[in-house]
Amino acid sequence: HVKTRRLLLTGTPIQNNMKELWALFDWAASARLLGPLKRFKSEYTIPIENGRNKDASDLDLKSAEKANQNLQKLLRPHFLQRMKNTEFKDTLPTKSELVVWS
Repeated sequence: HVKTRRLLLTGTPIQNNMKELWALFDWAASARLLGPLKRFKSEYTIPIENGRNKDASDLDLKSAEKANQNLQKLLRPHFLQRMKNTEFKDTLPTKSELVVWS
């Protein structure tokens, strides 16, 4: 039995989209961490997104918080987040942008 080790480097998609979060971790963990997409949606995506609605009920907010905490607890051992504005602020050069119009 060969053990596969995978490293995933990404920008911010994991902060924006639950399905993309699932896809990234599904690949990185060889489908052993979050389970099938259907179950991930019912356990995490739906409650978290329902809690984000502006007219969410107290029950929706509590369910979202619980799902969010459970997901963070599950991912924490497999996830390292480095923010360039905190982790690397002393070593990265300042950002410069060049806008070119054609």
